[in-house]
Amino acid sequence: MNDPNVEGAGYRYRDVLVEPTPYSGFNYVATNPETQFSMMQSDHLIVQFDFRDFKYLSNVMKTQVIIDDPEVMVGLKE
Repeated sequence: MNDPNVEGAGYRYRDVLVEPTPYSGFNYVATNPETQFSMMQSDHLIVQFDFRDFKYLSNVMKTQVIIDDPEVMVGLKE
């Protein structure tokens, strides 16, 4: 009962009927080791900028870029 080689933490719950399923890892499309940012499957990323003239607020120039390369999304390429 007090064997130091046997783990003593834990309790065998009687209402647990099935053991947990093994862990399945994630499937990453791209990973950046420097920023530790990983990305799973994604269709695209929309980056939009609105440039405004603060003297004349009605002057607006909108720019939008659609990015679909996963390596660009995580920062490995530009």
